[in-house]
Amino acid sequence: MIAFRETLKILVPAMLILLVLALGSSPMAFAYHTHTTHFKANLTGTFAFTSATTIAASGKGTAIPLGRVTATGAVSIISNSGTPTVTITAANGDKLFLTAAGTATSTSSTTAVFTGSYTITGGTGHLAHAAGHGTLRVAADLTSSSGGTFVAKISGSITI
Repeated sequence: MIAFRETLKILVPAMLILLVLALGSSPMAFAYHTHTTHFKANLTGTFAFTSATTIAASGKGTAIPLGRVTATGAVSIISNSGTPTVTITAANGDKLFLTAAGTATSTSSTTAVFTGSYTITGGTGHLAHAAGHGTLRVAADLTSSSGGTFVAKISGSITI
């Protein structure tokens, strides 16, 4: 009986240590660990007028820290008062949601530049709790009466 008690005195603490180590290394233990890093995206694509007052855009490019991405966006263009929304999709399908605020300025009869700020409002998958903010610049070139091309540069921070 004494040998059994002595064995338990050694075995129980050892089992508890193993349990703590096992739980500490599980994905659930790190599910809410966040880190903030630089966010930078370079996108190119096309846009189209979906009505007299709205624009839809789609493009592709790269984003640090996401790698190759695709992007879609929409904005109301009534009196420069719309709130642009952007969805950036990583190669694994996780999505990042952004809203933007700023000013669009015509630089010629066929070009315009939107400059402003963005806010990351969440996402899906490992980006579900993403947050962040920064600046953006979108240069658009009207190539026809129904739409054109754009180049976007986004820079700031992201907390994942």
